[in-house]
Amino acid sequence: MNKEFLELYKNWYYSYCLSSVGPNLVNDKLIELENWCKQNKNEAIECIIQILEDEPDNIIILLPELTGVAPKWLKEPSVGLYMQLDEMCNWWLNLLKKTKNVNYYKDWKEWKKYLDKHYMAWRPNLENDPNVTQREFKEGKRNSESRRSWHEFPLSILKDDELNKLYKDGHLGNMTKYIEELKFFYNRVEEEIKRRKLNKNKNIYI
Repeated sequence: MNKEFLELYKNWYYSYCLSSVGPNLVNDKLIELENWCKQNKNEAIECIIQILEDEPDNIIILLPELTGVAPKWLKEPSVGLYMQLDEMCNWWLNLLKKTKNVNYYKDWKEWKKYLDKHYMAWRPNLENDPNVTQREFKEGKRNSESRRSWHEFPLSILKDDELNKLYKDGHLGNMTKYIEELKFFYNRVEEEIKRRKLNKNKNIYI
């Protein structure tokens, strides 16, 4: 996928997903993305197809302008009130890929249905998402406690004073208090401190 498009898309996606005032699809980031797409129509459409092939996405709001096609739900907004995003995206995929009545989201719907019943709550600041991805689900993998894995905190990038502060206070400034929530983390920090002191005594610079 085009790197420039991807960067603009991510900037827009996170700007409305993480907005403190709630989701607002139309903003300055969308205008930047839209302008790039207008100048690179064919490439933009290919990128959008790739996004939609993974899962439904609000990126379809750019397609009427890029393709010159106005779907029925745009001409008759009342129709759109009864359509799910995945239905709209599926319609666009059939149009863009020149297919007819293909259900591109069959596997995606099965995966979402499974997650509705088996979703595992997790803490983004402490662990990796333990839930199976769509691809993993298709491969037969399922959620279980064994899928949980903690973030590898990058101790090696910390300076000595930061490392000691982390060991003493359990956090760096406003960071989450890792040590309070992960008791075993004490041992890792302590080992790193000892390793550095040992290396310094040997005049090894790290």
